[in-house]
Amino acid sequence: MATTNPPAEKKQFQFLGTLVAVLAVVAVLQWTSNRGFIFPATESALPESTIPWREDYATALDESKASGKPVLVVFSASWCPPCKEMKLRVWPDVDVAAAVEADFVPIYVDVDVKQYGPVVERYKVRSIPSILILDGEGQVLRQAGPMSRNKTLKFLEAGRT
Repeated sequence: MATTNPPAEKKQFQFLGTLVAVLAVVAVLQWTSNRGFIFPATESALPESTIPWREDYATALDESKASGKPVLVVFSASWCPPCKEMKLRVWPDVDVAAAVEADFVPIYVDVDVKQYGPVVERYKVRSIPSILILDGEGQVLRQAGPMSRNKTLKFLEAGRT
């Protein structure tokens, strides 16, 4: 005589099948972010950016006032997958680096570094990467979140003074 699964067990298997399918779809949709997370495990290191990132916020503002160039502030963290994606695909790009160097005073702010705490608070950074273009007084002219290379170039073009 054949045995059949009781209805409760059949519902459990259906639920587990649905859960696995949903998780698979989410994993595929999140691949862009996951690449930034997986990259360090598959490669020795993220490519180096040639952008001359400043390390001091006040000095970057002073340089902006003196040069007339706006400040490009990138808020990031070493553990952030979208930040790693931008470090991999955007900041090392020759065209992006040339645009940043020609038209901006760039500063890279690691939100986990204590010295940058007041800057993170001033701009109420709640998600990363957060990318701001500031005038020499520190006023926000434009802002964005994670972007592709092409969107970054458009953002920079629109933010030039």
